[in-house]
Amino acid sequence: MNKAVNAFVTCEQFKSFLSVNFKDFEELLGFSAIRALEDGENYITTIIRIRADIKLKDKSRQRISFILKIPLKLSENNKVNDKGESQSEVEAPTDYHELFVSEADMYDNIVPELEQIYAKFGIQLHFKAKRYRFAHELSCNYILMEDLQARGFENMPRQKGLDVAHTNAVLSKLAQWHAASAKRVEVSGVYPEEYVNSYFTDEHMTFIDSMNTTFNEPFKQCLESYNLLTREKEIIINYMRNMNQLYSKFGTVHPENFNVLNHGDFWINNIMFRHDDDDRTAVEEVIFVDFQLPKFGSFAMDLFCFLMTSPHWNIKLKSFDNFVGYYYLELVRNLKILQYSKSIPTLEDLKAQLEKHGLWGKVYTSVYTFANFFTYEQ
Repeated sequence: MNKAVNAFVTCEQFKSFLSVNFKDFEELLGFSAIRALEDGENYITTIIRIRADIKLKDKSRQRISFILKIPLKLSENNKVNDKGESQSEVEAPTDYHELFVSEADMYDNIVPELEQIYAKFGIQLHFKAKRYRFAHELSCNYILMEDLQARGFENMPRQKGLDVAHTNAVLSKLAQWHAASAKRVEVSGVYPEEYVNSYFTDEHMTFIDSMNTTFNEPFKQCLESYNLLTREKEIIINYMRNMNQLYSKFGTVHPENFNVLNHGDFWINNIMFRHDDDDRTAVEEVIFVDFQLPKFGSFAMDLFCFLMTSPHWNIKLKSFDNFVGYYYLELVRNLKILQYSKSIPTLEDLKAQLEKHGLWGKVYTSVYTFANFFTYEQ
């Protein structure tokens, strides 16, 4: 068994978990746990796939699997300088307690509410995997959920990117999510403060400043590779100097605008697909994962994150306006299905929000480029 699992989940405890969650469980025949993702595929958590062979009361056998998320160890996130001292490139909380608390609440409360909104209109859909809990207390925060691969879901390769069909399938599901999250305000009232503020608070500005510095410095160096006028470079550099203020500005929610609950980290690694053909071209269903950074506010956050990171590089900019238009049509369609009573934004309203919050185009282009095109070793 993986040591990270064995440290806080014994075989007997796992048997207890199976007895509670599988009513026909009789005997645990086999149990293994391995890393589910390669280095570099997740940056703040360790993802472990737990597999079990069980015997049921009717004497039949069944193989089941789960995904366990636990905090990435500080030592895995740190560098060592020439003095042998550990140095984190971007200073951030090491146990990520707040992120796990947010994600647990999303799985247990917020996302089921969004799914239930559609159910009330006769539409059965799912945004997430099923979450489980161990019967005993663990020594760290964790998320235990079904293994979506067992139901035929898979990630698409981040270094290749998505084609038009996959991109549109995601935009359609994102529009459903955003529409339900807007409708939820009518049904249940405003979101809790932690979703309105997210990490856009004074206490997180040190981390935001450190992150901006980490990614803006190499970005400035890259400017020398382009044939830019001095004035053009100055505009870009001045924009980067003001990014802390732009983050703070985005953190303020304007009720008069159309607002949604952003996923907050909406890129290809956090989206899984199930296909209805062998050549993986026709998308049957889309599911989201990793709900650790939700933020109530302008949809520009999710839309920029996805469109600037996840489509194949040769359609990303060429088809950007078409993708925005497709998202808009799907958003309007779902808002009407859910009988959204407030004013539905126009396409011009949507484009104005994207222009106003262009910060996210810059952030996701610079931050995620490394993740999109390079391996962990590179």
